[in-house]
Amino acid sequence: TVMMGNKRLFEIMQRKEELYCKPDFNDEDGMELADLEGEFAEMDGWNAETDAAILLNGLGVATELHEKLVKDLKEEDKVKVLLAQALFGNPDVLLLDEPTNGLDLPAVEWLEEFLKSYRHAFLVISHDRYFLDRVTTKTFDLDNCRFYSFNGNYTEYQKQKDINRLTEERRYENTKKEIEIKEKKIEAIPY
Repeated sequence: TVMMGNKRLFEIMQRKEELYCKPDFNDEDGMELADLEGEFAEMDGWNAETDAAILLNGLGVATELHEKLVKDLKEEDKVKVLLAQALFGNPDVLLLDEPTNGLDLPAVEWLEEFLKSYRHAFLVISHDRYFLDRVTTKTFDLDNCRFYSFNGNYTEYQKQKDINRLTEERRYENTKKEIEIKEKKIEAIPY
């Protein structure tokens, strides 16, 4: 299941298995198999099972569970397997929605380290502020139908957001005072 995270690699593995099991294997099959083996090697396919096991172990899935069917796992292990699947293919963009849900502290710490060393872009949606502070360098916020972007982690963004809110409140109060002054001047004009 984890290796299904890299769709092309998984397709190659399945097709290779089909060809190796084919009773009437011919020259054309041999040529296709040679091409598949080359692509498999380029994708580091020989390390796929080890890489999947590293992800599962890092997320806290016991080694004896690695060969079990997902349907036979506990819910917390299913979540970890699906997270490992998302991480497996080393995608160009990784989208993670509440990735720390269902993870124990060692698994969260492992995920933090994984993401810190991740060489591609990732987007994390999370209520876990500590986790966000540890793994993010840019923060996006959708607040009251307005979109904000800030270079920095969540805590840095929150501080800047508070400063911006105070600035806006002061600006509002100053504008309100200016309006009051202008209204008084207008009222004082004799007609």
